[in-house]
Amino acid sequence: MKKNPKLTVIIILVAAIAAAGAFAFFYLGRHSRENENKTQNNSQNAPYSQESEEPQSSEVSSAAETQSAPESEAVSAEQEPDNSYMLPLSVNEVMNILEARYGGGYEVNSTVEENGLNYFAVFRDGERYASVEANLVTGRAVETITETGERTSFSLI
Repeated sequence: MKKNPKLTVIIILVAAIAAAGAFAFFYLGRHSRENENKTQNNSQNAPYSQESEEPQSSEVSSAAETQSAPESEAVSAEQEPDNSYMLPLSVNEVMNILEARYGGGYEVNSTVEENGLNYFAVFRDGERYASVEANLVTGRAVETITETGERTSFSLI
């Protein structure tokens, strides 16, 4: 029986495509599960500060609390970190995160970079509402409300 070279080439191509598909399926599936696990772990740890094991308050501080504790670790439900970004962050990614954090009534502008920190201005109704200093390498940020001077630390991711 004489072998057909075209049939042999077709079989090899089909086998190579099947192998590549299987590799991609298992590799991408594992990668997806790892990201899902990271997201779940971050979600479970979200209500806790990295500095302490006490749950953070999800309510906005009153003016009296602001005077007694100038730097707050509170993060409200609207301010949960976005876990789809990876460190180090880009300036555009931080702007997207801050726009999502503040919502549609606010405008976020990048201002300057100084000493490894990037600064952002947040405007509401055309007036400066807050300043945010962000460390793109660590993902940590500190918001300072312009009117009250209240400072809130939070994680960008």
